Order: sequence, then structure tokens, then C-alpha cells
Amino acid sequence: EHHGLDCDPTVESRHDNLRCASGRCVMLADKLRAAALSNRMPTFINHSTAIGGSSVSPSAPSGTQDGDLMIAVASIGAGPSTWTFPAGWTEVYDQGSGASLAVAYRYASSEPGSYTFTPSAASACGAGIATFRNAQYNQIGSAGTGTSSATAGNITVNQGYILIVVADGNGSDFTTSSSTLTEIVDVDAVTLTRAIYFDPEYTGSISNVADRTATYSTTATAITGIVVDFNLP
Repeated sequence: EHHGLDCDPTVESRHDNLRCASGRCVMLADKLRAAALSNRMPTFINHSTAIGGSSVSPSAPSGTQDGDLMIAVASIGAGPSTWTFPAGWTEVYDQGSGASLAVAYRYASSEPGSYTFTPSAASACGAGIATFRNAQYNQIGSAGTGTSSATAGNITVNQGYILIVVADGNGSDFTTSSSTLTEIVDVDAVTLTRAIYFDPEYTGSISNVADRTATYSTTATAITGIVVDFNLP
């Protein structure tokens, strides 16, 4: 005898989100929770990169859709320089010295094939764009600099963040000892090394220094690291 809702033994095959257990139909809560969580967290989509001289023109990353958050990272290999981004991009950081790191963002809307970023001093330069979904730009922290590693300034993260590091070096690798960050971008071009690390779940103050530090495998002329954190749409 069954009390409450009788269960059709074929219900599981007809409805993937239901199952029959102890004579009752129950929701597969684990699947629903996982789906809801993935829809609420910032997600990395793709990255593009380009190298130039008097200007550099990275393309829109493959898979970018209208409404996605695009983060542009530009740096120069020799000499101080500031950067000019085209209309539609909001520049949020422009170092103007050292590795001459600049960071800008925009929200995708019928994106063109590429964008031209221009340094004030023509030299070997590089730029990249990283696309994120379920993300809005919130704030950028203070930069940290060095020649063998860089520790970005601490900020309070709303929902997920990225650590951006660039080096005017010899094309060696960046690494991090963070147990939560995942490397999503790794560009090892000579004089224009760049990496981006991502933690989509982090909230609160980045109190662990390792979670905002990256180390260069050799000594560079200049290294800069900075943190950008996200809001949910």
C-alpha cells in the first residue's frame, strides 16, 4: 500500500529530473543545484591574443555572445607607455611605466572582428582579450610590481576574480602556489609574457597572499600583477 503520491515505474525514463524511490516521486535536487550554481557563477569562455608594434589588434574571442564581459589586457616590451582603447571600451588601469600594463573592459554587442589598441610609444607590444559569461565588472585593485614575482593589492571580492600578470622578460612561464586559482591564459612570447588566473567562486577579502601572487620562472625587467573582481548580472 502506498500513501501519498503513487509512482509510475516508467516516470524515470520519461522525466530525467524525477526518480521513483520508496513509492514516491522525488526531485533530483543534486542536478538542479548544480545547474543553478553554474548559471550563477562567472564562466570563462575564451581568449585571443596578438602582438604588434605601433598598435596591436586582438580579435573578439571565439564563442563571445552579446552581453558577455570582455576584459582587455595590453602591455609593452620596452619603455614606458600609456594606452588608447577604441570607443566602447572602458579603461580601468593604465600603468604608464614598467611593463606598461593597461586593463579595459566592455560588454559584447554585435562585436567586430578585431579591435585596435594603441600605445603612446611604438615598441614591441602585446594585447589579449578574455571573455566571461554570467559576469559584470565590479572593480580593479592596486597593482603590485617586481622582477621575479608580483603580488597584487588586496580587495574584497563580490563574486569571483581574476589575477592578471604581465612581464617584460624573456618569454618564461608564470606560476602560482594558490590552491584555488586556475590558469586560463598563458602567453610566453619573448618580452611579452602574460598570464591570467581565475577563481569564479571566491567571495570576500583575498587575505591569502598566495591567491594574488604569481612568480616568474626567471628574472624579468619588470613584472606587474593586478586583480579584477566581478559582480553577477
